Amino acid sequence: MKITTVGIDIAKSVFHAIGINAMGSILMKKEVKRMNRMIFVAQIEACRIALEACGSAHYWVREFRKHGHDVKFIAPQYVKPFVTGNKNDDNDTTTIAETAQRPTMRFVPIKNQEQQDIQAVHRLRERGVKERAALVNQIRGLLAEYGIVIHQGVRAVRRAIPEILEDGENGLSGLSRECFAGLYDELTALDEKIASHEQKLADIERTHDICQRLDGIIGIGPITATAAIFPRG
Repeated sequence: MKITTVGIDIAKSVFHAIGINAMGSILMKKEVKRMNRMIFVAQIEACRIALEACGSAHYWVREFRKHGHDVKFIAPQYVKPFVTGNKNDDNDTTTIAETAQRPTMRFVPIKNQEQQDIQAVHRLRERGVKERAALVNQIRGLLAEYGIVIHQGVRAVRRAIPEILEDGENGLSGLSRECFAGLYDELTALDEKIASHEQKLADIERTHDICQRLDGIIGIGPITATAAIFPRG
């Protein structure tokens, strides 16, 4: 019988592939080195290929689709309940293939390269915002140890630090002033990085069709508008 679904475990340097027919019977088992993966996929007759969501999976989905395959992307939490027997590469890969054939299975939306590019900018911005919040909290905590209390928030810290550094009567030593000056420089650098990412999103927002449809809606700016471009999953 014809192979209808191939499950591929792409999480390791050696990929495991298992092909099953419409009845769920295993017709093929193969281990493929990373360098030979595209050759292997090109040789398979067009069918459904199922992958478990993990790092680099979106890239492989796009590459496999170039060879005419119907590629599906499954979230790990939907695969795990159907694993039978001991956990090993063959069982995991078989489960991926079998899960992809379930009529009620929910698949992860596939991102194209443009969507991945925009998501990367979002993630870099989000990381910068988190790092800045942690830095601000550290600055406030360290200053409190010297009896200097400033308000919460990035703006309050950004405004207060230069004044604190210039105040010669607040009891800070030369070494502590040097430390806080360095922290202020870090904060300034993070502000610039975040602003750069936000500028990229603003540029995208001005020219992208999806963003233009959201233009004018109260409360939706470049960050929210560009987040609508890539599917969540």
